[in-house]
Amino acid sequence: MSEPRLGNLITLLLPARSYKINCAWTTEKLMPGIEQFACRLLLIFDQLYPSELQNYFGLNEREREVLLDSLLANRLITINPEGHVEASSFLRKHAASNGGKPSLVKYQERTEEVAFDLLTLSVCKPQPHRRLTSGLPELLPRNKIGVDIAAVTEAFSTQFRHHLMLSRNNEYERQRTQLYKVMGCSSHEMVQIPVEVEVSYNAVANSEPQKFTRSYEHIGNNRLPLANELEAHIADFLGEQQLEESGLDCAGYCEAVRDPVLKQFSNGYQFDYSGWLEARESRQTGYGNQQTSGMLGAVYLPDNAKRFIGELRDALRSHEGMLTPKAMWYSSEVPLWGANSNQLARFNRDLGGTLDNHTDDQSARVTLLHLSDSNGESRLQRKHHLGRFANGIGLTSNAEFDRLELLLIPGVIGLVQYHGQPNADSALTLPVGYTTTDPERLQLLEFLLATRVEGAIATINWSESKCETLGSLLSDDLLAKLDKKSGDDVGHAIRRKQKVASSNAVRAILSLRNKS
Repeated sequence: MSEPRLGNLITLLLPARSYKINCAWTTEKLMPGIEQFACRLLLIFDQLYPSELQNYFGLNEREREVLLDSLLANRLITINPEGHVEASSFLRKHAASNGGKPSLVKYQERTEEVAFDLLTLSVCKPQPHRRLTSGLPELLPRNKIGVDIAAVTEAFSTQFRHHLMLSRNNEYERQRTQLYKVMGCSSHEMVQIPVEVEVSYNAVANSEPQKFTRSYEHIGNNRLPLANELEAHIADFLGEQQLEESGLDCAGYCEAVRDPVLKQFSNGYQFDYSGWLEARESRQTGYGNQQTSGMLGAVYLPDNAKRFIGELRDALRSHEGMLTPKAMWYSSEVPLWGANSNQLARFNRDLGGTLDNHTDDQSARVTLLHLSDSNGESRLQRKHHLGRFANGIGLTSNAEFDRLELLLIPGVIGLVQYHGQPNADSALTLPVGYTTTDPERLQLLEFLLATRVEGAIATINWSESKCETLGSLLSDDLLAKLDKKSGDDVGHAIRRKQKVASSNAVRAILSLRNKS
């Protein structure tokens, strides 16, 4: 049985609230030998005169006072009215829990800022607000916005070890720190905790693929799995998503993009993922040349992204003629499309940076094309994608948005995928399609994209620079198909295309004359 294939990586935001918790804890420290033996003597004899300790260790008066001051400062001894030195209750308590051996325990009173998710009241690491996570899908709290302070205090006490793991890097210190007591707690502010949901699939003969879902929280370079109860809330959220059967179906997609491989596994809106995976294992999903190859899963997944950027670099090195360094990403209208923070943002940075390296004027642009039929929808799309896409263009409903996704750099490279539904009990889609640098296929994809936006009104919803225009973000082939209400750039593009067409016609006529 082969390893499950990663198909999607989604970032969700958990609702959480941070609290200021006033607490005291103790930390065991290494104790100097003379202090340790002095404590042992006091535990054995209950009380001693300072002079007895001085004589036992052969100390002078100054050294005796230094020893007593250190023991007093660490709350290990007390001196009674008769002048006897006694082991403190603090020392006795910790010696009893340490097999009768004295230990140097530091007592600290602190105010800790601790975040709890509002779904399961689990301790989590507060995250600063980041543009990358802005607008990602949010799980809503269920009747727990105003959590009882007593419940928070109890949750902190029972999860104190986990809090230390999230907030302290020193493993030695974490192991020797114990919660002593909680003195108070106050509500601070609402926060959101980003978690990653990793979805993988394995082929099952003559059936839908088996789905594996893992959720975790990123802490530095570590991935911490979530509690089972929290996993259940995430599963409920994913199960609530709905996928409609509208627009282009899988069979129509295969015809539109000339995909003979996917056509073998398509049936209306359904796609036989298990069959495709099994064929992939047997190397039976090739397109007949090295310029076109299949791709399963979102393009920003680590392995897919590495492959796509590598193919882009190769294509740019061998590119001849004028380069149009404009990456146009035509989104798919399916649940949770583009719901990823780090991987998607990193892919877009690499994509833009690779294009910039092959232009002299830093004119490379990565632009998201999305449906935007109203001001409200424009605001929603801007909220969802602004943190991960530098530029966004809204298109009215004349443009077709459905299960097709298309990423295109004209004349260089293209990616086209269909978002099918691998499991009947989940609306989570799994994109599958091909990447290509084949000139004929690239022309097909450019024509397909232009056809899909034909007659739509385009507006810049957001941009990295205020100087951006439709002309700086879109190719002429695309601009020329837009409604002229989109602005003057449409007319300019049409005239440039007419000029190019006239020049090509003149060259063709001259070529024929020369041959005759």
